[in-house]
Amino acid sequence: MKDRMPNQRSERTRHQRARERGERFVQSCRSWSTKWFPMLHVPPKDNWAWAFHRRIYDYNSADYWVQVSVPALVIYGERDLYVPVSQSISNIDRALNKAKNRDYTILVLPRASHAFIIEPEAGQSFEWWHIAPGFPDLLTAWINQRMK
Repeated sequence: MKDRMPNQRSERTRHQRARERGERFVQSCRSWSTKWFPMLHVPPKDNWAWAFHRRIYDYNSADYWVQVSVPALVIYGERDLYVPVSQSISNIDRALNKAKNRDYTILVLPRASHAFIIEPEAGQSFEWWHIAPGFPDLLTAWINQRMK
């Protein structure tokens, strides 16, 4: 029991000190927040940028995929950081089915990024980044198959 008491006190003190540091940080943020905010150059509410970005953020590609009736090749990189691959595939597949499009292909390139680049992996032997293997041939074959 005696061993626990000092630890509990030091633990409580540690938490109190952390809380005090956090409160000091919040206070310092309040004091300098008005100084750095003008550096952001936020446009006024009636500026065109607000309407432009609202259209971009509200963009729903499914509204357009349901109109696609021509052959479609949709390619994703497995390690895409910008697009949620599985959710996007599901949405596009659903939209193309709704459009009654039967000639579409959805592929995921292993280890590839959003730009279909393969980058070196941590812990593996070094390799230069490069385009996903087979990517150009895949495009050519898919197009040639539909041109016949």
